[in-house]
Amino acid sequence: MKILKALAVTVLVLLLVISPALADSSASQGDVTILVFDDGKVIFNIEEVPWVEGETVRTAMLKAAEKEPSFKFETDNIDAYGEIVTKIGDIKAETEEFWVLSINDEPNDIGIDTVVVNNGDVILWDIERQISPSKELDPSGSGETVL
Repeated sequence: MKILKALAVTVLVLLLVISPALADSSASQGDVTILVFDDGKVIFNIEEVPWVEGETVRTAMLKAAEKEPSFKFETDNIDAYGEIVTKIGDIKAETEEFWVLSINDEPNDIGIDTVVVNNGDVILWDIERQISPSKELDPSGSGETVL
């Protein structure tokens, strides 16, 4: 009888110790969404990407690539910003182009290896194409270039 009582107490203590840990881990899990645009068109919409507390954009993107095999990306490291995205899918940022990161429609200029996301965040990418002033079309629609 003493053994059963000791076993019951041990199990109870273990449950009391383990329960808060299980509750904490489930509270720190969720998901994020990754949206990628090109010329106003959605080229990737990856929903319910698994998320855990403290996760960076880079980690979320790696998980999105596991979930959606056609979602591939390449990066480069720039000292002032950290790791930046240079290619998503088949679209590589060429000269005068770059991938712009926004979290919940708020622009972000920190490297993807540094930006921490939260449960429910929407990670949005859009390629920014800069046209040099000498190549811009005349706003009047005449087709002439503005110098």
